[in-house]
Amino acid sequence: MINKINLQNLETKNQIKQGKILTNKTEKISQHKKDNKLYEATLEFEAIFVNQMLKSMKNSTKKRK
Repeated sequence: MINKINLQNLETKNQIKQGKILTNKTEKISQHKKDNKLYEATLEFEAIFVNQMLKSMKNSTKKRK
C-alpha cells in the first residue's frame, strides 16, 4: 500500500514538473506571438500534452481501483 502511494506521489511530481516545463516553453513562445504559425503550433502541442496527461491520470486511477 505504501509503495502504491509513493509511486502515485512520484507520478504526480513528474506531471507537475512536466507542467512547469510546458509553462516555461509556452511563456517563451508567447514572447514571439507575432509569428502566428509558431504560436498555433505551440497551442496545438499544449492541447495534445494536456490530453495525454489527463489520459495518463485517468489510467493510473483506474489501475489503483
